[in-house]
Amino acid sequence: MKEPFTCYVEFAPVSEEDEYRRHDDLERLTTSGLVTRQWARKQMSNVDSDSMDKEQRKEELRHLPAYMQAKDTAMSAMFESATGTGQPPPVEPPTGQPTTGQPTEAGRRMVPPIPNRAQPGTAEALQNAMQNMRSPNSMNQQGMGGGGNRL
Repeated sequence: MKEPFTCYVEFAPVSEEDEYRRHDDLERLTTSGLVTRQWARKQMSNVDSDSMDKEQRKEELRHLPAYMQAKDTAMSAMFESATGTGQPPPVEPPTGQPTTGQPTEAGRRMVPPIPNRAQPGTAEALQNAMQNMRSPNSMNQQGMGGGGNRL
């Protein structure tokens, strides 16, 4: 072979559906454990795998219990130095409320208790909504009525 070498490259347009399918396949391979995240990231052309690895390591470090504890102690020390005291300021009762701490009537509350409900959008809330949509009657109507007029 002699120089200069001539290379011909053809770029074919990639449809969005093909790109989505490729990413979906890589995600399935990763979740099933057949391939590693690092290998899957290297297969995607629109992702910088090295920077994603760095970001993932940083996120894992942020969620370590030792880091969280050190951050909490540092934040509380900063709060104490900013306020000058080690305790938060006392909360004043709103006007119109009795200040004695006694309830207005024995056994009665000022407001009804907060119901214990699932947060909107969670899986538990969706499951409760689907259960409420179900009919209390049986959906099976077979054998529940006559067969009409037969001659």
